[in-house]
Amino acid sequence: MTKKPDEHGLTETVVVSHLSRLFDVFYLKVNGEVDVVIRRDGELIGFEVKYGDVKSVKRILGRMKRVYVLTKDKFGSEMIPVSLFLAMLNTPQSIELRIMV
Repeated sequence: MTKKPDEHGLTETVVVSHLSRLFDVFYLKVNGEVDVVIRRDGELIGFEVKYGDVKSVKRILGRMKRVYVLTKDKFGSEMIPVSLFLAMLNTPQSIELRIMV
């Protein structure tokens, strides 16, 4: 029997899918895990998907100075609702991959 995916997992997958159309994406594991990391203009920017109750914002030291928390419905200085974040992205519906050049 297949287990039904939870909202958090589905939301994290949608965020990664959308960001991967615009940037090279990866994740980072330093004192916890940052769900999605992108490199933009030489800077590392992290995104942590918290689809439940958000108790605190994660601080990551080192090369990554900014980590945004993508929430279900909370808004703050470093917290953005996932729906608003995805709406602000200028994401193409498809991308062309050049496999054989």
